[in-house]
Amino acid sequence: MNKKTILLKVAKKGYCVLTQEEKDFYNASDMREILYKEAKNCIGKNMAPIQKSLGCVEALNNIAIKATGNAIGGGYSTYWLYESLKDIKRFKKIDKPLRGDIVISPTGHGNGKIKNGHTGIVSDDGKIMSNDSVKLLWLENYTLESWTKRFKEKGGFPVEFFRIL
Repeated sequence: MNKKTILLKVAKKGYCVLTQEEKDFYNASDMREILYKEAKNCIGKNMAPIQKSLGCVEALNNIAIKATGNAIGGGYSTYWLYESLKDIKRFKKIDKPLRGDIVISPTGHGNGKIKNGHTGIVSDDGKIMSNDSVKLLWLENYTLESWTKRFKEKGGFPVEFFRIL
């Protein structure tokens, strides 16, 4: 099976659940792009039907499952997601995010001014897609600048980026 065949499979399904053989054809930029495209396809949808208002990790995992066939981890917690991202070999911590990279400001690492952390996926033009806890939808609802102001400057959280490999 070649990349063209796999991309046709993805286009026909509208989403992508790859076998290990199919995943082996992709490099990091391809997997990052697949994650990005699935996240874009989910804009305006309820991707966290269980956790609802604190559903950012559930939404992220549901998108990852649709895109790659595998959840990222962490259950429903940004704290545990952060620990998973640091430990699993299919993700690498990076400094300069590209679209499809994961952004996380984990609960338990802030100054207490903001109670909960958050996670999302980097989009185009400095935007970030994440679960909106009020609208209960996956949206492009932050920019890198507004995320940093809210979570780092106000909440004291780290702002970390991870790339799928």
